[in-house]
Amino acid sequence: MNFSTNKIPVLVTNVLSYPITRGVTFCLALTIIIFLFSIGCTPQHYRKKADREAYSLVRNSACDSSAALCDFTIAIDKRSRMYDPYDPDCEPMFEDDKCSHRLMHCVDCKKIGKTCKKCMQTKWAENPYWRQYLTFDEDGNVFLNKETAMELALRHSREYQEALENVYLSALAVSNQRFQYDVQFFGGDSLFYTASGNLTAPDRPELTNDASIGFNKKFATGAELLVSVANSITWQFAGADSSNTSSIINLNFIQPLLRNAGKKIVLEELTQSERNLLANVRQMVFYRQGFYSKILTGSSGPNRPAVGTPSPGANNVGGTAGYYGLLAEQIKIQNQEQNLISLEDNVNQMDEQFNAVRDSRRTRLSVEEMRQQFYASQTRLLQQKNSYLSTVERYLVSSLGLPPDLPVKVQDPLLEQFQLISKRMTDLQGRTQRLLLSLRREDQIIIPEETFPVADEILDGVQKELDVIEHDYQAMLQKVPERIAALQALEKQVSQTQSATQQIDPRIFDVEQFKASIETIYERFE
Repeated sequence: MNFSTNKIPVLVTNVLSYPITRGVTFCLALTIIIFLFSIGCTPQHYRKKADREAYSLVRNSACDSSAALCDFTIAIDKRSRMYDPYDPDCEPMFEDDKCSHRLMHCVDCKKIGKTCKKCMQTKWAENPYWRQYLTFDEDGNVFLNKETAMELALRHSREYQEALENVYLSALAVSNQRFQYDVQFFGGDSLFYTASGNLTAPDRPELTNDASIGFNKKFATGAELLVSVANSITWQFAGADSSNTSSIINLNFIQPLLRNAGKKIVLEELTQSERNLLANVRQMVFYRQGFYSKILTGSSGPNRPAVGTPSPGANNVGGTAGYYGLLAEQIKIQNQEQNLISLEDNVNQMDEQFNAVRDSRRTRLSVEEMRQQFYASQTRLLQQKNSYLSTVERYLVSSLGLPPDLPVKVQDPLLEQFQLISKRMTDLQGRTQRLLLSLRREDQIIIPEETFPVADEILDGVQKELDVIEHDYQAMLQKVPERIAALQALEKQVSQTQSATQQIDPRIFDVEQFKASIETIYERFE
């Protein structure tokens, strides 16, 4: 129930000099009661009430349980950059320069008041404590795999938060349309004191109190019902005190019959808002699935829910390469580093051959061509690393909602099984190349106490890599019986289904050839 005062009650102090009758006492009491009702509830009350109504509408809007948003909320996690630690009903002021801040206290030589001076001030546009909830390694980097990437995206992504808030706004639109058909109460009261002449000795003073209360109701057919009760009391203090009272009951019922009549027309806005909410709830379910795909693979996915009439379909906003794209860039960089090490070894070997045989111009040309390839590979490696860093920054900003200067370490064991040459082997090869280069130099004095420990570390690393290969080989041998059984079952199935025109190479199912391949691998390993 909402009461609003049309005009602020005004009572001149001279009225108090007259005898206060029972009617005046009743009038003052009624005025105080209506004034208290006109104050209304606090902003916090209305905000929480709006949340309850919107969340209830979202939960109950979907007819199918598969498209329901049972855990829907627009409340932001306190670990997010977007979290506001201050009271939402009393936001602080941002700090600004002194010249601009003076306008908050005085405008055009008019003082605003002391309320602004007491407001809390802050210099943060984002949550100043969000970095405390991140997990850093010993190098100061945030470890990023597919689980943590998705967790950070749900926590910090502005795009995902905007999608949730659009669903919330759709629910508020439904609540507003439904409110139009609820019973709406209103009331008001006004108290006036009028006099002519000098205020100390007025002529024909008069005190008037007008009070009204009522309600209106809108129906689905377009009809409107208005019921109100008004009461007016006037006290005259000129000569013999007298009073005059009048009351009126107003009843209006309006039913349009021509234009804008009928349920189909009257309920059109309510129907559209209900359909928009249902469409946005369903779109939010699809968007969540597409958001997971976008974070991991970089695909655009479906559109996020929008305010107003949603537009289903693919999101045309271009995304980044995704988390798997970052891993693929890492593999390319590792392959380029391996290629660079091999080229450097070839350049050094050909340079040594040229120094041994100096009468061959062709050898010198081959050395320079190989050196040129080596420098070109270095350039490509630097370009790939620079492109990778730029891609990481775009991924942090556009996909995860994090600042680009946040140090992260992208690493996931998912793609290790696809790495033909491990990072450890590349490092060993580089260390071996540097050791051989120092040993080949004629002006380099070999100190056994410094050279032998480095060689021993390289040999230990090579032995560990051989142990890994042995472990992988034994694991492969354990899978051989299962693989043979699968080949035999596949051969039997293909022989029953293939036609005369679709012949499949029988060597694919040859078990003996498969065993020979296993033995060849073992011989190469030995």
